[in-house]
Amino acid sequence: RMGRARDYLRQVEDAISYFDRSITLLEMIDSAHRSGEHLRTLAHAWISKGTAILNLGDFAEAQSVIEHGLTIAQAGSQLIHEDELKNLLVMGHMNLASVIWSIDDPATAIKMFEKVITLIRDHEGYESDVNSLYKIAMTRTNIGLCYYRSEDTDSALVELKSSLKIVKKLVFELHQDQFASEFVLVCTNLASIYEERGNIEKALDILNEAI
Repeated sequence: RMGRARDYLRQVEDAISYFDRSITLLEMIDSAHRSGEHLRTLAHAWISKGTAILNLGDFAEAQSVIEHGLTIAQAGSQLIHEDELKNLLVMGHMNLASVIWSIDDPATAIKMFEKVITLIRDHEGYESDVNSLYKIAMTRTNIGLCYYRSEDTDSALVELKSSLKIVKKLVFELHQDQFASEFVLVCTNLASIYEERGNIEKALDILNEAI
């Protein structure tokens, strides 16, 4: 297990090194000559680097790096293609919310996750886009878990039920079997809360549904 952990950390550190090289090369281009694609790639590299740093547990540095990537994306909003910009902002804010959650600030994380959902809904046709629906479902799950950490189980249940409804649609109506594990995950989280609240029958019903 220790060997696997070292391998994982080495891979993350290698990824950070790769992002650093990409950032260095991109920043050598004079700012006056940077195209929308240059700015998109640069912002993506900063956000991805911050996400890798998050995996190392350096939350303050991760937050700073991701915020820098978002600043680049927003500053280049006139040059970056609209859909690519929205994808960058969704990615950045989702990862930033995860950082905020990790430093035990669930209230701020909830606001950030809600912003992610707003950004996704700005995409035309998101209601029928599998990836958009998946991201909304998982974001709702994260919001529910933030509420749970804040000991607001009523709100946690609302969010997790909303997530479950979307994941059910993905798996059973749209036949996206790759999301079956997410369906089980949301059911398990819901069942745990019902069990904690003493509603064992409801918890068992949900677990049976997952099975």
